[in-house]
Amino acid sequence: MKKTLILNATYEPLSVVGWKRGFVLCNFSIDDRPTARLERNYEDTINAGEDRTFYKPAVIVLRRQIPVRPKRIKLTHPAVFKRDSYQCQYCGIYCKPDVVSIDHIIPRSKGGKNKWRNLVTACKPCNNIKGDKTLDECEMELNRLPFTPVWPNDTDTPEEWEEYLF
Repeated sequence: MKKTLILNATYEPLSVVGWKRGFVLCNFSIDDRPTARLERNYEDTINAGEDRTFYKPAVIVLRRQIPVRPKRIKLTHPAVFKRDSYQCQYCGIYCKPDVVSIDHIIPRSKGGKNKWRNLVTACKPCNNIKGDKTLDECEMELNRLPFTPVWPNDTDTPEEWEEYLF
């Protein structure tokens, strides 16, 4: 079933609803002004009869700003692996579940914390080489800097949504 991404008036992702709810938000209202406007649609159409055809909404934008805090993704090992696409951030290989591990960029023995920006996916051989050393001490480099993901963060994200997610 197709889903609709709802963006705040400032284009921040708010939620995901079924396409029918997205359609209603864009086309019906009490005060003759719909709650949202269509930003992007799918190629799928809705036949409304009498030669009326609509596209299913992929992304809609609310007309008024709703104050909300961004939804953060809980810091867990599977979430770090997903953020890094199961790819070792040192050698670049894609890790199978039996050889994947978490590495602290600043080791815990040197004050490193369990924070999104201090944790990366590493294969076990790279993690063993790095050990409890800093990147400078072991002369290793990260392929990509770690970041704090913001919801929604799903591998099944429709391509119509990609430019609106951060």
